Amino acid sequence: MMTTKMKTVLAGLSNVEIIQRGDRAIRNEHELTVVLLECLNEIERRSIYLKEGHSSLFAFCTCRWRYSPSKAGRYIAAARCIEKFPAARSLLAGRKITMCGLAKIATLLTVENSEDLFREVSEKRYVEIEKIVASRQTAPTIRDSVRPIGKNPHQVKKKGREDQDDLFQPAQTSDHSRVRLSKNPSEIPGKS
Repeated sequence: MMTTKMKTVLAGLSNVEIIQRGDRAIRNEHELTVVLLECLNEIERRSIYLKEGHSSLFAFCTCRWRYSPSKAGRYIAAARCIEKFPAARSLLAGRKITMCGLAKIATLLTVENSEDLFREVSEKRYVEIEKIVASRQTAPTIRDSVRPIGKNPHQVKKKGREDQDDLFQPAQTSDHSRVRLSKNPSEIPGKS
């Protein structure tokens, strides 16, 4: 929450001065983000989260620091990324990639592709990084399957073979399914 004193200070600044102040804050934020990610790596390396009563680094971030699950996941992914790939830390510290962008590419990174991928995402906006990630991801293989519809599969297994044949026959319809829609109430069955 912005204090009254801060509001007064900002109100007295020119547009250029406010932008410069915001730019400084962003630089500080990037520096602090790198420090925080390094702290997360050390917390994980020493298993400090266990000593603090949390079952995982994720639980530590969501409980102790009150991060949302998505924010905790992004920070942990980015922290592990800078641990495994020192070039990622340099990109982040040099403001060539955001923490969210780094977390987005973390699952794609390998020793073999890291140099090319870092070059490709450097100085890109998040939406551009999303497109790069989408173009590099492979679609999951979905296997074909056929299953009976209309009966509980557990009931089918309990019954004999002769009962399974009717699974592939058209379903019986009730009298209600054959009712023709009409605006005339006298034509509706049961209504007169």
